[in-house]
Amino acid sequence: MKRVDRDRKRVDRDRKRVDRERKRVDRERKRVDRERKWVDRERKRVDRERKMVDRERKMVDRERKMVKHERKMVDHELKMVDRESKRVDRERKIMNGRLMTNIGKYSFVNRIIQLWNRLPAEILGTLSCKSNAFRKRVRKVINVVN
Repeated sequence: MKRVDRDRKRVDRDRKRVDRERKRVDRERKRVDRERKWVDRERKRVDRERKMVDRERKMVDRERKMVKHERKMVDHELKMVDRESKRVDRERKIMNGRLMTNIGKYSFVNRIIQLWNRLPAEILGTLSCKSNAFRKRVRKVINVVN
């Protein structure tokens, strides 16, 4: 009987040990699962941030290209002709760029160049004077046209 009791006690101890080990393994699995979930969340967050940075970088690149293109167009369109104009009424004239698309032909810069070239010679003669005199003469012409 003593032997059987001893064996039962040993089996009970072994069961308890196995149960403790199972609990420890379960805790470890849960910890590992939590860490995996955390790592997955971090990866997703980092991926979202990368995508946002890439989008912003693309937008900045597009804006830079647009600004560069606009600068080229303005530089090209606003060249002053140093030689005398073929027109009789004045010496200074701004050349329009040769553009193929309607967007370029009717852009703000081209419309302003056309208006500038239509101004009478008397107004442009005041360019070396004060700006107020120039403004007054331009206003007079605008009022007469309207």
